[in-house]
Amino acid sequence: MYTSPDLIVEYPDGNKFQIVGFSFEAQVMGGELGLSDETTDYGYFTPDQIESMDLMEHHRERIADALAGQTAAFVR
Repeated sequence: MYTSPDLIVEYPDGNKFQIVGFSFEAQVMGGELGLSDETTDYGYFTPDQIESMDLMEHHRERIADALAGQTAAFVR
């Protein structure tokens, strides 16, 4: 789980929200990737490809943690 009182998103309508994000390890069992109301694109990417992507900064920490191979929970 990732959150911080310093991580606030303000939407064009003036609403402000503190982001609480969850990351899960998953295995593809079937189906197809697809878009939703919350996504604009999707895909599978290598760590090198991710480095050059335009990401929200707080996602970089989550990706680095996922790639670290640590079995215990990350506490930040």
